[in-house]
Amino acid sequence: MAIRLTTLVFEAQIREWAGSLDDAFSAGASQPEFKAEVRKAWVKCFPDIPCDDAVYGVAASAIRTWRSETGKYTIGYFDNLFAKRARELREDTAGRVAFVAAELDGMSFVYADPVNKRGAYRSQAVSYAYARHLRIISVVPLEDRRKQKGALALTTAAVERGLGMWKSGTKFQEPVKRVGRKSALRFVADPWAKHAGTYLKVIVRLSESKWADIDHLAEEWNAAPPNWDIGEDDDTSEGPDPRLAIGLSDDELE
Repeated sequence: MAIRLTTLVFEAQIREWAGSLDDAFSAGASQPEFKAEVRKAWVKCFPDIPCDDAVYGVAASAIRTWRSETGKYTIGYFDNLFAKRARELREDTAGRVAFVAAELDGMSFVYADPVNKRGAYRSQAVSYAYARHLRIISVVPLEDRRKQKGALALTTAAVERGLGMWKSGTKFQEPVKRVGRKSALRFVADPWAKHAGTYLKVIVRLSESKWADIDHLAEEWNAAPPNWDIGEDDDTSEGPDPRLAIGLSDDELE
């Protein structure tokens, strides 16, 4: 049991590093600092056991699993949300189509207040997805944690993907076509790394106080069970790339 718990701490430290990168989809053995980060985490957890190729394999696998499960987790969020909307609002297929279209229009789903474009990256869906990441890395001391900008971008892309599965009003996951490779049903780099990278361009402009707000809201999810709010906020703004057009108020800027 002790070894298993220590392994979880090791994996959490590796995922904390991955979440601090600009591109969480590129996190892994190809990163120049990968081995150094793995060795540092391994020595903290298992100082008497050599860090070898098998350890690097475990670390790389932990990162891949983290990304994949982030995608699955957000799918579960929308499964629960739409089940509740159907049960309590009697929402039908047409209603879901309208709801999803409104949420995706102007990337409204990222805002706590989409009508006034305030509270970027503090919506219920994004906070819920990001909360899972903070829960995973909670064993890493606060003073050792880096800003989880890549993790926030990754989870926002996962939320967009999960929401988009319902745009026809019925859950549907279309295989992603990849050149020279089999189509993928998983949360993979093509096309989601590009989308996450676009979110990152706005995320890096967030002020420290707004990062604290984002982390606080996510921690509230970890402290209490979800209530599956089914409010129907709307927004109709447009932009050349709606992910880049996500607005930050003056008090949100770095």
